[in-house]
Amino acid sequence: MSDKKQVVVKAVVVVICIAAFIFAADRLRVTDKEPIVTTLGYSYENARVIEVVEDNLSPDGIRVGYQRLKVQLTSGEYRGEVVDATSAEGNLFGAVCEKGDSVVVHMSVSGSSKNVSVYSKDRIVAVAAFVGIFLLLICIIGGKNGVKSVVGLVFTFVSIFMIYIPLIYRGFSPFWAAVIITIITTIVTMYL
Repeated sequence: MSDKKQVVVKAVVVVICIAAFIFAADRLRVTDKEPIVTTLGYSYENARVIEVVEDNLSPDGIRVGYQRLKVQLTSGEYRGEVVDATSAEGNLFGAVCEKGDSVVVHMSVSGSSKNVSVYSKDRIVAVAAFVGIFLLLICIIGGKNGVKSVVGLVFTFVSIFMIYIPLIYRGFSPFWAAVIITIITTIVTMYL
């Protein structure tokens, strides 16, 4: 087979796989999601620390207890509101906060009462920066093959989150869903 024919065949196979992927992702996108755990009355929202009202920093530099804060909610139903919050000092949740910090808060609402506590610092910018640097380094070091690898990685992650997980959620066998996703991603990445 000539080089021109091989390129055309590869292009057709990739286009068919991508079209099947887009069709499947669109059909699986709309689904009635049954909550695994009830979240009635509470949510996790992003916020910015406006003021540290009280800080339990002892003279020897150790924090005991919690901080009292004023935070401005930057997401969710109460976006823009300034509310009182607490930040416990612990290994599982809470964070040492300073004015201007971006945080994730756990918000519990009952009637007009809002109980807000800091869950952790908002790390989305740092995580996105590391992922971006990682992908950029792959492209720089790998050149053309690096770019192909990044496209393959992105396609695989999108396949997992847009097709595999919705298939399992709809009751499809996890084994056969994994086989289908593996076949599709293998074909696409081999022909890149």
